[in-house]
Amino acid sequence: MSLANDPLTDLDWAPPAAGSSPDLAARAADLVRVTGAWAVDHQTELRTMLRLSLAPERQPEESRRGMTHRGRRIDAVLEVLPRDVPQAARDPLAAALIPLFGSDAVVWTSDMAHLSRDEVIELLAWMAQALVAATLA
Repeated sequence: MSLANDPLTDLDWAPPAAGSSPDLAARAADLVRVTGAWAVDHQTELRTMLRLSLAPERQPEESRRGMTHRGRRIDAVLEVLPRDVPQAARDPLAAALIPLFGSDAVVWTSDMAHLSRDEVIELLAWMAQALVAATLA
């Protein structure tokens, strides 16, 4: 497998259009479903990157988050929230969405929860949908 076809490193890649559903929570679920499927399918490479990022000889000032594009994915969810959603609600949502992307999501769902590929993807999507719905409630 190769990371070359990673939609996350393609700067022109956009999350699924809201056309599948006008519901913002469903749009977030669609985004996490797409990126989750990619992560599960590339878990060997992602696990290697995770291992390397946690190596003791790694420079402490290097942020793992800086080596990923999950911030762009989270911004894609936040930018379509209604304007009346306060920053005090957006910040916790952004933080709560972080573990739904990349190697972190694959490790805990596969290794700790012992979920299949399809179960991983659907659980991550359900979590994203629930988080956005709770923020909008």
